[in-house]
Amino acid sequence: MEADRELVMKIAALAMLELSPEEEAELARDMNLIMGYMERLSVVDTQGIEPMEHVLPLKNVLRPDIPEDFSGSDDLLKCAAMVQNDCYVVPSVVDAL
Repeated sequence: MEADRELVMKIAALAMLELSPEEEAELARDMNLIMGYMERLSVVDTQGIEPMEHVLPLKNVLRPDIPEDFSGSDDLLKCAAMVQNDCYVVPSVVDAL
């Protein structure tokens, strides 16, 4: 498979990107390099290799979840520019659709 202009434009449209002709060409080159690496990896014999989620062994270290009373909410509300009904009031950052 080769990344041609049609594929690049389809992916750009899905990502809602507007690309200049130079960016289209650069992205096509990059995608072709990546697909070339994938082709090289596809011929590697992985029989008998155990699948892994990560190269390094990872383990989450979690502390016990112990509920505690918090009495500093009044101090936190004093830091707010606007408060209403004991809640922070912030300006809208996303327009309604």
